[in-house]
Amino acid sequence: VESGAKRLVLTSRSGRVQSGSEADWSWLIDHASLTSVRCDVAEATSVQSLVAGVQSTGPPVCSVFHAAGVLADAAINNQTMRRFSTVFAPKVHGATWLHAASFSCTLQYFHAYSSIAALNGSAGQAPHSAANSWLDSFVHCRRDSGLSGQGTQWGAVSEIGYAARHGADVRAAASGIGAISRAVALKALRQSLRTITAVSAVWPAEWQVLLRQVETVKGFLLPWKRHGASRAIKQRSATGKTHRALAQTAAVSLEQVLVIAQATTNTDVEADAPLMEAGVDSLGAVELRNQLQRASGATLPSTLVFEHPTV
Repeated sequence: VESGAKRLVLTSRSGRVQSGSEADWSWLIDHASLTSVRCDVAEATSVQSLVAGVQSTGPPVCSVFHAAGVLADAAINNQTMRRFSTVFAPKVHGATWLHAASFSCTLQYFHAYSSIAALNGSAGQAPHSAANSWLDSFVHCRRDSGLSGQGTQWGAVSEIGYAARHGADVRAAASGIGAISRAVALKALRQSLRTITAVSAVWPAEWQVLLRQVETVKGFLLPWKRHGASRAIKQRSATGKTHRALAQTAAVSLEQVLVIAQATTNTDVEADAPLMEAGVDSLGAVELRNQLQRASGATLPSTLVFEHPTV
């Protein structure tokens, strides 16, 4: 709207204003013609009805911003086709139906919101990473066909939205991945309207913090710190030594682990409940590992929660 849009049609499965967004909603109503519509982008007929309805009640659709998403995190051996289907529905199918329904429109923007999980992977988020990688490729396919196409790989946005509601922005900031402030998010959005780049990443990494964890972060960082790479390889080949070292460190009781897990998830966690289903995402898994590491004095692998999914 600040860049000149006069008419917005906002869609979601519920059609409701997100809690915490009321002030934004009021501002938008004062500055643009605003409509909220219930639409499940995973359903082709729902998207077709949406676009047809918008076209019949006003000027032609000139831009599409696809920002839908849902998570279904789990360790790779616990992943199922159903989890992949849950994540692919709004991301992959949603973009496909929007593309098909708006094919006859002359679009200035077809903007697909992706994730840095597509750029560097994310432990426990195989469907999320795959779906967003597909979106990035889809943007290139549209451009190769002479159509408009832009993509943004977002990190964790703070202050408002899914990441903020689940504490992922705080964990991202602490881990060195970095959290995107509301102001930076809006600046990045405005810049994306002017760029000719197909896909851009918004990733305010704290590299000094991130590189200190190079031995336990994604493999793509290892070549940047060659002396750390050899240590990391030795670490991975000595998992048995890591577990044996636990016996030589401070004992941590079940109650202590429960307290740490509950503090990480902000919920009551049962000892036998899968932590990923209790709300521990990939960043939460790293934070939980770090807390247990401090409590025990042991060196624990970053994959701890995925290898041992319950308290």
